[in-house]
Amino acid sequence: MIYILETYFVFQFARCLRPVFNGGSFSLFPDIFIPKGILWYLACIVLWRMIIFVVNESWLIRNKWMVLLSCIGMGLGVGFIKIPDGTLIRFFTLGFFFFLGYYLENSTIKAGFMKVKTWTVFTSILFLFVFVYFVINKDIRSVIYFGSYYDNIPAPPILFFMARIFLYSFATLIGFLFMRLLFCKPVFTKYGRYTLSIFMYHIFIVTALRPLFSNNILPSHEILLFCYAIILCFSLTWLTQHFKLMTIMLNPITYIINNFMPSKR
Repeated sequence: MIYILETYFVFQFARCLRPVFNGGSFSLFPDIFIPKGILWYLACIVLWRMIIFVVNESWLIRNKWMVLLSCIGMGLGVGFIKIPDGTLIRFFTLGFFFFLGYYLENSTIKAGFMKVKTWTVFTSILFLFVFVYFVINKDIRSVIYFGSYYDNIPAPPILFFMARIFLYSFATLIGFLFMRLLFCKPVFTKYGRYTLSIFMYHIFIVTALRPLFSNNILPSHEILLFCYAIILCFSLTWLTQHFKLMTIMLNPITYIINNFMPSKR
């Protein structure tokens, strides 16, 4: 959690400096504690890990099913509450997926994955993607977070509520299917250590590519965007593997302490 906090404060400090270059003024407090842009994710990770610590230490709420059901309840119920902060919206609505991933370490769950045939997994994934692409094909941000509330939409609130239930179900199912492939063929698991680097640095490349999309230099069809995302992820993984500076920038203070500060004997 310390490493995540360090990355957050390094990039948040850089964001606090941005107004200076646009003729504004530098403001550190309280801006340093208000996540900007993609930094909401780091803030949520810290909060979720703090809750994990409390859950593991409390025998009253150590039951994983109780925790998961509570997360679903909060994710569905937050649509009825007016929360102005976008980070908290994401914290409540996406917390279920964080805790579900945490509990995947359970060996019983892994054993359950292996009971599903590989051909069944591939067929199911293909069917689900085709179904979403041709039947739904909507921007889900208004369903899962982004400051959306049940009474802010023209449709009846119950439809929005059901849409969140569907999204939780679909994301959980597709997640289990992909995890089944990874447990069976762990060829991609070695790239997991670079996910933070991919997340933090992708915004710079995406920002550079936006003029190309807006000027129709690069086509922006959904399938092509999916291919771009795959290329982007593997490109950032390769860069992180071969350029140590990208890792150092995520945790510069830790790097300086480990390499330049005298160690105590």
